[in-house]
Amino acid sequence: MSLRDRYQRLGALDDLEATLQKMQEAVDLTPVDHPERAGRLQNLALCFRDRYHKFEQPQDLDFISQYYRASFNTPAPSDPEPSWTAALGWASFSQEFCPMDCCTAYSAAFNLLPELLWMGHTIPIRQDAIHRLNIAHTASTATSICIALSDLVSGIQFIEQGLATTFQQVLQLRPDLDSLPPNQADELQRLSYAL
Repeated sequence: MSLRDRYQRLGALDDLEATLQKMQEAVDLTPVDHPERAGRLQNLALCFRDRYHKFEQPQDLDFISQYYRASFNTPAPSDPEPSWTAALGWASFSQEFCPMDCCTAYSAAFNLLPELLWMGHTIPIRQDAIHRLNIAHTASTATSICIALSDLVSGIQFIEQGLATTFQQVLQLRPDLDSLPPNQADELQRLSYAL
């Protein structure tokens, strides 16, 4: 069990402070171009979120923003999905406590889409990612929040990017009717029109 887990279960402030210290040391010792640096910065931001929820110190909001921003300005990790989740967590937190960071957080998430839906992945992996990551819903949520925050430009960009990504993937993932036997191609075409 990690110190952060223990803090979340037992609420011991010593565990929270020790977690912050260890996470900061991990970030300080990680080279700037290391693939794990983004995740470590995101974990440090999470620890400051925990502390903010406990004490509501305004400087913790600055640290949260600083570490999340830094995490999305470092080389992307080999698996971008945890960063997608972190960006959405940052957006959710920002919506409630620091609205000026909300659109930046969603932008960080949408910047990960090309890696999440990389063309080199197999069709089933990309189809699964589209549904698992709920990209269309995220685009809709990001758009409505940006509109509520009067950031109409970002709102339009998010809906366009979300729709374009989703439709592009759907079009690329469609079966090629020319490669099917004629009777199967006709049947598939008939069914698609019926839907």
